[in-house]
Amino acid sequence: MKKQIFAIIVALGILVATVNQVSAQSETIVGVWRSGNDAVSLYRLNSWDAFVAKRNELAPHNQRLVDVEVVRIGSTTQYTGVWRSGNDNHALNQVNDWDKFVEIWKKHAANNLRLVDLEVFQSGSDLIYLGVWREGKDAYAI
Repeated sequence: MKKQIFAIIVALGILVATVNQVSAQSETIVGVWRSGNDAVSLYRLNSWDAFVAKRNELAPHNQRLVDVEVVRIGSTTQYTGVWRSGNDNHALNQVNDWDKFVEIWKKHAANNLRLVDLEVFQSGSDLIYLGVWREGKDAYAI
């Protein structure tokens, strides 16, 4: 039923722009929607490897990750992502060290990639930093 509702909303030309998961105890996702007619995908995956594989699967079909939410349910880390049409350069990184994240950010900035989404979450005793980058040349900072 959830997939059918999503398909109907997309068929009406209303596309998801960003999502948030209500809580770690809930499967409810709330989103911001806007009009549009480009391709859109919304996936929830139960591991980082599965999420990266989905990103790699969608990239050749000109879909770019624009938003990700991360929530831990029990011992499972769930990644929910929104993909939209695009053929620009892009990147996705996840690290457990802020200095390493800043190093990655500087490397991407030098290659005209801009951080469009940042998620910070706890995994065990580590803070995890997950970044989504898209092409851009405007000035910005973190």
